[in-house]
Amino acid sequence: AINYGYTQNDTKCLVSLFPQSDPFGSFFCGTVDEQELAWRKELVPVINSKNDPNTMVRVNKLVGDYATGIVGGYAGGAVWYAVKVNGEWKEVWTGQNIISCEPVEQYNIPKEIYGDECSNNY
Repeated sequence: AINYGYTQNDTKCLVSLFPQSDPFGSFFCGTVDEQELAWRKELVPVINSKNDPNTMVRVNKLVGDYATGIVGGYAGGAVWYAVKVNGEWKEVWTGQNIISCEPVEQYNIPKEIYGDECSNNY
């Protein structure tokens, strides 16, 4: 691929050209969420500890010492939860269902992070 990027004010654009494929290219523009970018710098090394380039980590919410987001690759994804313990982030649960009540209770995860329910079925 041939990539070309440019910035206009707060908008960043990327043009990717694929000379031997159909469609021939793609064009994407958007703004960078600086807050989410800062969260990712803190949490991606914890959630993607093997630094797998095919794994995408998204931080959806960070409140105090608690965070949640999505981790996935080409084959699917899962929800993750992390807690800051002694100044270090720790992944405490990852799955595709409702979070287990065990880490919610153990780490006092607030409802504004996990929602209104947890499950005792894990």
